[in-house]
Amino acid sequence: MQKILLAMAIAFTSVGALAAQDSLVALKSMADHGDVEAQYDLGAKYAAGIDVRQDAFEAVRWYRQAAELGHTKAQFHLGMMYAQGKGVAQNDVLAHMWASLAASSGVPEARQVLDLVEGRMTPQQITTAKDKAASCQAHNFKDC
Repeated sequence: MQKILLAMAIAFTSVGALAAQDSLVALKSMADHGDVEAQYDLGAKYAAGIDVRQDAFEAVRWYRQAAELGHTKAQFHLGMMYAQGKGVAQNDVLAHMWASLAASSGVPEARQVLDLVEGRMTPQQITTAKDKAASCQAHNFKDC
């Protein structure tokens, strides 16, 4: 009886792993074809290591694609990645820019990123970040 239960557990685990792999393949296909939610979801999966090997560089890649399509949560997470220097060189100006865009679109957590980086920035850097955010928004998030 124990051998049967063990075999069933292994079978269900294998089926679950295959389903997760199929789901990931489908998600990547959707993201590659411009689905902004799929891009954001892939960024989150890579950032946390869910169903994939944790990879901050890949997380940034997918967050950036979604952020440049106007996904506000991706903008927040991209700002956080810049603030922490995860997957990118740490850059408070870009962290502020992306977090500011997210905050202005109603993402309350973005204020935490702004508070963090503003404490490390000069007034000139803050002005530069605000100017970049305004330009980014005016150009529909292209060339940010």
